Amino acid sequence: MHVTEPKKMQEDVSGAKKALTFFTQAGLTRLLEKVRAKYIAEGQIRGQVVLEEATPGERREIASFLGRPSYRDDVIRVRLVEMDQALRASGFACTLLDVITALYPDEPLETRPERRVAHVRHQSDFRQALFAIASAFAENTRAQHWL
Repeated sequence: MHVTEPKKMQEDVSGAKKALTFFTQAGLTRLLEKVRAKYIAEGQIRGQVVLEEATPGERREIASFLGRPSYRDDVIRVRLVEMDQALRASGFACTLLDVITALYPDEPLETRPERRVAHVRHQSDFRQALFAIASAFAENTRAQHWL
């Protein structure tokens, strides 16, 4: 079982790279950047992104990928869950998260909820350290009051 897990991860990464190449060649980098920003804001694959002033090529490629009729309007709404399902069912066999991670592999994909948790943790650690320093001083001293 341990042998298949790394192989599965390699397939996901390979599929994500192939999917990224597909989206780039299809001129859909703008869509991926919006999806990445939405994921960072939400912390999970949910909601939708709006692609305004979509070119005829973008409209055609997105519709084709999602298996939908061509979009007539130049404002396209794409549900992230639908995009994730299409990727999983495609020959790429990867997730939307795999693809947006591959988009900028050298940049951390830290979500807003993760940043909030890290900030709260940092504040808590700081308060505990400050309390430890203050408790080292005798009670009612200037140093303890200052801290």
